[in-house]
Amino acid sequence: AADITTQKAQEERYRAVVEVVPTGLLNVDVEGKIVMANAASEQLFGYAREELVGSSIDRLIPSALVAAHRRHVREYFYRPAAQRMAPGRELNAVDRSGREFPVEIALSPVTLADGVFVLASITDITERKAAERMREKFTSDLKSRNQELDEFTYVASHDLQEPLRKMVAFSKLLASDMGEDLP
Repeated sequence: AADITTQKAQEERYRAVVEVVPTGLLNVDVEGKIVMANAASEQLFGYAREELVGSSIDRLIPSALVAAHRRHVREYFYRPAAQRMAPGRELNAVDRSGREFPVEIALSPVTLADGVFVLASITDITERKAAERMREKFTSDLKSRNQELDEFTYVASHDLQEPLRKMVAFSKLLASDMGEDLP
């Protein structure tokens, strides 16, 4: 009885941890069916857990990418391994309303008594992408302003050198005319 109580307590702790994780967690079988979803997944995609569990992962993929995603799922289950999304690779998901949004995904294989599953950890990176676009715009604006400043500096330098050249030329003329008598 103590073993069953301990096992139930461990399962309860596991479920509690899965529920409080701030990223969406989906457990998907080899057929691409969702077998588990946490609370963050419900918020992320706008579906109730009951709508996600038992449905195809395809509903969360942009329609133009479903065929390629199915191929990736087959390849992943052929050689399952923990992996993060490849750096620089853009991935989008689709929520209940049809809105596409950028995501970052980490995959981990999970072997259980009833087969191999993949645990997908999904993070909405919409805010990060917006910040990157703002940084790129700021950098572009800064480069443009620096170029304008360089052009202004060149023109100002040229415009200031001309009066100095005239003063030097007149000074030399005065020195040659006056010679030693120049005070």
